[in-house]
Amino acid sequence: MSSSHSQKTRRGFTLVELLVVIAIIGILVGMLLPAVQQVRAAARKTACLNKVRQVVMACHNYQSSNLKFPTAAYLPPSGGNQSWVVSILPFIDGQTLADEAKAGSTPDLMSENKLDLLICPSATQDDEFDTLGNNAWTNHYLACMGSIGESASTPPVVYDKFSLTAGADGKIGLNGIFSPRTKDPADPSAMNFKGKYGKNFDDCRDGSSNTMAILESSRSVTDFWNPLREGWAYGFSLTNNGVDKIFGANTVVGLNVSTAEVPTPINANIAAPLWNQVPAGSNHSGGCLIGMMDGSTKFVNENVDFDAYLAAAGINDGQVDQLE
Repeated sequence: MSSSHSQKTRRGFTLVELLVVIAIIGILVGMLLPAVQQVRAAARKTACLNKVRQVVMACHNYQSSNLKFPTAAYLPPSGGNQSWVVSILPFIDGQTLADEAKAGSTPDLMSENKLDLLICPSATQDDEFDTLGNNAWTNHYLACMGSIGESASTPPVVYDKFSLTAGADGKIGLNGIFSPRTKDPADPSAMNFKGKYGKNFDDCRDGSSNTMAILESSRSVTDFWNPLREGWAYGFSLTNNGVDKIFGANTVVGLNVSTAEVPTPINANIAAPLWNQVPAGSNHSGGCLIGMMDGSTKFVNENVDFDAYLAAAGINDGQVDQLE
């Protein structure tokens, strides 16, 4: 009995087929990479939002213990000055650093310690440090000191007529939850920043859900300005006239304040911003993260209605426009 054997011939890929496969793989990779980048950006934004929420809740815990919120800058009885971040250290797992502050540790020594909670995941590595040459770790989440200037509405709403003048580095709003409670706004002395001048929920007459507490500022603007940042523990600098720069805080500026001050919307491209009026902004596409007084956090678009943004910076101006 005979049997026949059939042989199967094997044929390799032709050059054309191989090129087609490579082209298809390239197209798929090209389609996949943007999706991966979007997922990573969304994850970084979510991580940043959680950080802002933790910072706001730490401020709430400070308020529960001290019956007031910390002021943006603080003049301790022992002298020197500290930022509001030093005040909330016990509530962000920083009790050791808080003890060092009580023992007289200086802001430059304290700022040698990196606080990951204060660094936006989308920020560049260069933006993690100060810009004054102290090589100190900085803070991307600014305490809101309020708003100054006028709205664009008719008739305009005038915000914080009693703003504190701080030398050539810009006026400071006194209608924010982190601004000092003072009856003498014409006096820019450091004495206004004693702890007893902290504000409370009772001062937030516009409603805690309508009032900003923390504004992200983790963005550098190429060809416009370098970020104005100091180490996270620094409170302010002094001149012969008193308080000059307030670090770790900002004031939202409206219209028609003076020739030296211009409106500061989110992600504003300003050629030479003043230290006390650095715009909020981030590397998150199209806006930045903001923490509200009630503990909620939200991503606010850079095209948000500017009058609503101005109103949300103040605690008692009668304007309750909600940020969307």
